[in-house]
Amino acid sequence: ASHRFEEPCFCLDVTPNNKFFAAGFGEEVFRVWSLSEMATMEANLEKPLFLKEDSNLGVASMKFSRDSTKLATCNLDQSTKIYSTNNFPLYQDISSEHVKSWKVDFTPDTKKIITGTLSLSMIDVETAQKTREFNHNSRFINAIAISNQGNLCASGTVDGAVHVFDLTKEGFP
Repeated sequence: ASHRFEEPCFCLDVTPNNKFFAAGFGEEVFRVWSLSEMATMEANLEKPLFLKEDSNLGVASMKFSRDSTKLATCNLDQSTKIYSTNNFPLYQDISSEHVKSWKVDFTPDTKKIITGTLSLSMIDVETAQKTREFNHNSRFINAIAISNQGNLCASGTVDGAVHVFDLTKEGFP
């Protein structure tokens, strides 16, 4: 299946349980489709299961939790939102002046996310509170990844730097 949308696509993700496929776009929306329908070519990309207006500027990155129950989005206005994958209602709005983010990943237990722009913030998913910050004084963060064990987080930046943080230790690496 293929379709050319009017707005640019900035990010894609698939749930680990292979139930949903999601795409974030530059015009305030993300779309979610059923992977089982796509596998049988019954899906119509013009008609997703869910279409959410998420941000005034568009979705910069998105990530499904490893248990496939949540979807986090970081938006071009630097806001972060978490949705339940059960019909995609808003679960948590983490937008604040203290947490600016364009990239996101969930910890393996889905209890926290790590977001970033110029530094990384660890956010509690239930309370939306920042619990830790990793400030490596670099340029814009282009990528974030958390290990399957949840003990390491890596970030890559526009200036070519790659940082690896030990999440089991307090303080900075």
